[in-house]
Amino acid sequence: MKKAILTAIRAVAGGKFQFEITQVVEKPNRGANLLAIMNKGDERFEQAKPRKAWMSAVPSQIKEYFNVDCSAIKEGAPLSMELIDPKVDGHSLNIQVNETTTPNEYQSKNILSTAKQYVDKTGKTVYLRSGNDFIFSNPTVVAGEPKHVFVDHTSTITEEAAKALVGEVKASAPLAAKTTKA
Repeated sequence: MKKAILTAIRAVAGGKFQFEITQVVEKPNRGANLLAIMNKGDERFEQAKPRKAWMSAVPSQIKEYFNVDCSAIKEGAPLSMELIDPKVDGHSLNIQVNETTTPNEYQSKNILSTAKQYVDKTGKTVYLRSGNDFIFSNPTVVAGEPKHVFVDHTSTITEEAAKALVGEVKASAPLAAKTTKA
C-alpha cells in the first residue's frame, strides 16, 4: 500500500477546517497489468491514479496531530502542503474506497458528474455500470488499514445514453451490487 500524503488544509463554515489526503489506492487481488507495463508513460494505461478525500476537524486537533496552525488559513485560500504518512494516535491515515450502486442524496441529484466514469481515447466520456446501475465511489479518510469495497463493473454506457437514462435512474431503485471486499 502506498503511503498517504496530507496535501491541503482549507477553512470551511462554522470555524472548522478540512484536511485533504491524497493516496494511490490499488485494487487488491489484481495481478500486474501487462498492458500498463507495456505502455509506460501513456497515462491512459496507468494502473492507479491518486485519489483524494477530505476530513473535517477542529483547529486544535489539526495543530496537535499535524503541527499546523490554522489561524492564517482563510476560506477560499487553502494551505498546500506535503506531509507524508500523516498519523493520528500512532495510526497511519489512509483512503478507504466504498463503491456502491446506491447514490447518496448529492449523487442522485448529480448523476452525470458523480457516477464512475472515464474519458476514452476519442475524448468521449464513458460511464461504468453494474448491471443497469451506475457506480458511485465514496472515498473517506480512515486511521489504520482501509477496508475497501469495490463494485465490479459489468458494462459501460456512453455519455449520450447516460443522459437519456438519468431520469429513469432517479425514479427507480438501484439493484443490489456485486462487491469485492479487500
